[in-house]
Amino acid sequence: MRFSYFDRLNALMVIALILGVLVTLTVLIHIYVSNEYTGYYAGGILLPFVAMLYLIRKRFVRIGECSITGESITFKTQHKIDVLLFSDITSYKITYSEGVGLRVILRDSKQVVFHAHESVQSCTELLEVCRMFEDSVKAYNSVRSQRIQRIPSFFEKQWGFRVLVAFSTLIVLGMGYVLFSGQQIQGSFFVALGSLFMLWNQYYATQSRQRRGTRRD
Repeated sequence: MRFSYFDRLNALMVIALILGVLVTLTVLIHIYVSNEYTGYYAGGILLPFVAMLYLIRKRFVRIGECSITGESITFKTQHKIDVLLFSDITSYKITYSEGVGLRVILRDSKQVVFHAHESVQSCTELLEVCRMFEDSVKAYNSVRSQRIQRIPSFFEKQWGFRVLVAFSTLIVLGMGYVLFSGQQIQGSFFVALGSLFMLWNQYYATQSRQRRGTRRD
């Protein structure tokens, strides 16, 4: 089965290069330009780089192939072929944070990881790979004493939900205090509010996918 995944390593290398160029240019501007204009120049440089990164984001999408038997799963990518025997797999983890991710952990501590980001590509194919893999693992575990463990993601854990509730409570109490005390709302508050919204969105996406998987079983 063919699937698309996001090449995180190359993307991080490009981002690191861009950040290095931005820091260097900002330092040069700070040295040769008046301090009061440094922020304007730095912002003017940052925006084209961010726009460029957004435009080329799909260049980091790669195509792989996956085949599953009763004893192994094989991933074929542009650079290599990984044949993973179920007897060599200790655990795996599936996440639904901004898409879908699969992490397979072997006995020698080697990890095989794939991610598909919903803002860049379709996650349907990798999601189907995860479902096929889980079905095969369940069948394997049913006839083996040495079981492959599924590691729950942060949003699948009970304490993860409690952390979200606590974080939300702090944000609401902080907003109430600022409003009733007559203070001005700072930009950092909106950043925290946006982060909270994304976390709850990821939590509900995870729960929804998990419920669909349960009904499917």
